[in-house]
Amino acid sequence: MKIALTNLCKTVDFAKESTYHDCISFLRENNIEFIDYASGVETIEAMIENFNQSLDSDADIIWVIRGGVNCIQTLPYLNWDKIVNSKKRFYGLSDFTHFATMAVSKGVTCYYGQSLTHIKEYYPTANDQKFIVELLTTGLPANKYASALKNTKEGLDMTNTKIIGGHLTI
Repeated sequence: MKIALTNLCKTVDFAKESTYHDCISFLRENNIEFIDYASGVETIEAMIENFNQSLDSDADIIWVIRGGVNCIQTLPYLNWDKIVNSKKRFYGLSDFTHFATMAVSKGVTCYYGQSLTHIKEYYPTANDQKFIVELLTTGLPANKYASALKNTKEGLDMTNTKIIGGHLTI
């Protein structure tokens, strides 16, 4: 399984991040094959161009590696037909929710998860990272404590349900 690293959320060059080497070592230590479309990107136009390249790649999952307020600014410029037809799955967090809300409404699979930019800081041990690595190597979510609420409309008792996510519209 191959992962495309991309950025739709903040106009910061990934390769200039202070945690860049930790991010890359996390991927290599866990034998996660990846293509970096997030480095060298410092404008919204460049983010969109590199995102489109990730859609054309042979990656199975596109990881939006960080959150940030620019995500909502990129949405009108994305080719949603191309996103849907790519048959790729998407993984991200925080402001990625803006993308995921639109994508899921079009039948695209999205996973809400972790930022790559602070992966070793927030998930320092191999045991902490296990569920992330499983998703990125198998394509299947492995957290036994989470269940998807996909398209749930009836029978959801909000008094006993724990919901985790960013910028939820509920």
